[in-house]
Amino acid sequence: MKNTIFKKTIIALLILLLACTSVFAKGGKEKDNANAEEVSVAVETSDATVSESAGKTEDSQRTEVLVPENTQASAAGSSDVSEKAQAEKNANVAAGDELKKAESAAPAEKAQENAEIEAFMGELKDFSDKYETLIAKMEMAYDKDDAVAYKKAKEELRNLESDVPELTRERTEKIAASLSDSDYENANWLYVNSDYYCPVLRFVSSSENFSYSSSFTANPGTEVSIPAIDGPNGRLLFQGWSLTEGGDVAYKADDKIKMPVKDMTLYAVFAPNPDIREGRHLTFAGASVRGAEGLTLPQGKQTWVKAELKNTGSENLRNVEIKFESDDPLFVTLTDPLHCRVLPCADDVEARFKVITKAAPGTSLKGTLTVSDGEGVLLTEDVVFTVQ
Repeated sequence: MKNTIFKKTIIALLILLLACTSVFAKGGKEKDNANAEEVSVAVETSDATVSESAGKTEDSQRTEVLVPENTQASAAGSSDVSEKAQAEKNANVAAGDELKKAESAAPAEKAQENAEIEAFMGELKDFSDKYETLIAKMEMAYDKDDAVAYKKAKEELRNLESDVPELTRERTEKIAASLSDSDYENANWLYVNSDYYCPVLRFVSSSENFSYSSSFTANPGTEVSIPAIDGPNGRLLFQGWSLTEGGDVAYKADDKIKMPVKDMTLYAVFAPNPDIREGRHLTFAGASVRGAEGLTLPQGKQTWVKAELKNTGSENLRNVEIKFESDDPLFVTLTDPLHCRVLPCADDVEARFKVITKAAPGTSLKGTLTVSDGEGVLLTEDVVFTVQ
């Protein structure tokens, strides 16, 4: 039965082969005839072109005889155009040559080679090859109905899956240690593929009872903006960040740097505040009247007087009392003395007092601002007003 089917199949294939051969032969003849026709047409077209060209030559000669001046001008113009086109071509060629020279001179950017990563990728490649080989064995055994070979390949595949190369913590640390500070490409690869690699950028400060610390992580090479911080108690002014503790400023606030490949710590740098003096000091920054220009008071109306103060000493002021008084009976303060429990160093404070006067317009009135703390008087300031 199998031989009969095989013979019938062979006969069918031979018939099909003979039919295809006949078609191919017929197609080849038709193709040769088409080529012959194309050659004939091409010859006729060529002859026509020659005749037309000859006709144009005769016309050109007649034109040159009849109108020699115009023809010469046209020829000259054509020559100029040709020269201009040639000059542009030469310029383009020269520019192209210069560009090629520049490109050949520029160093090509290339990822740094890393033996640790290459070794890991090699293991992955070996694993992949073995995996594909076992899959092929299973498919072949399945096609042949070979249960023994299929079971064996499946068992080998199961054992292989337990040996998948992984980026463990130990291996990640080994690769990270092999990276250079500028190898952002391989660092990015490790950052994406390993759960154990996340370089940290820290900003720290510890000076005169002032402590500051912040940190974050990002993909190596990511642009990072340098932060600014306030100095301790206003006595010191922030200057920037140093690469070493107690070193010079390397980065200032708002500078942009790349997220480092490895952990990095920057240290705050401070300088003494020139406006701060040692000891207890209070500075009067000025006074104003609400809703008025200058120190002018409305007659017979209540209004607010504001005094601005700043602690310019090196110490925090405690239990501060602020009073505003006048010896003139026509100038009355309606607000009780103000109290401030703590006025920190380099901090500002605004003291507001409600006042009223019945003095005649144009009269000058003097008020006295007195500030004291638990240790005594800090400041006494006279303020002169004019009645509207």
